[in-house]
Amino acid sequence: MIVEKIEVKNKRTTINDIYDIHTDVLLELSFDIGDDIDIEKVKFISDKKDALEKSMRYAVYKMRTTKEVEKKLQDLGYSNEIIASVIPILIDNYILDDYKYVRMYIESKKHKNGSLYIKKKLREKGVSDYILREIEIDEDMEVIKNILISKYGEVKDVTYNEKNKMIRFLNGRGFLLKNAINAVENYISNK
Repeated sequence: MIVEKIEVKNKRTTINDIYDIHTDVLLELSFDIGDDIDIEKVKFISDKKDALEKSMRYAVYKMRTTKEVEKKLQDLGYSNEIIASVIPILIDNYILDDYKYVRMYIESKKHKNGSLYIKKKLREKGVSDYILREIEIDEDMEVIKNILISKYGEVKDVTYNEKNKMIRFLNGRGFLLKNAINAVENYISNK
């Protein structure tokens, strides 16, 4: 396509009153009026720059998983080809790091939720099963005891049904069944 007109406004440039591209692309490819350009290549580079800027803003505002950023870019209407070219750049520049995200997420949740709950939420956020198999989440018995104390108060006589209710409560919070049973046994025995 022959460039007949270029109009620059802020970060956007219009070519021939039809194509809207990122101004950095104009500077990067340094084309001018009268030049013959491959508009598909120019649009791809422009869309890639736009997607990169938007994904960087999205990922820097709050730590995100790779899948969350991919989903955001899809919602914004970017092609899979653009997304596939942007994600490695974000990873290479340490803007996206699923391992770091997992460590921070575990640290923020482990004082009130168990490993099953945490892994379920991480899976929902798009963390790969490979990473989830690699991580180990220790369930601190002291944390579980404190949760029981805050929910049920000081130890009193506990019936069989109340004991089961406590175990189900902890299991519902994502704690492993064996840890929930041990914590309730310890809670009851500390009268």
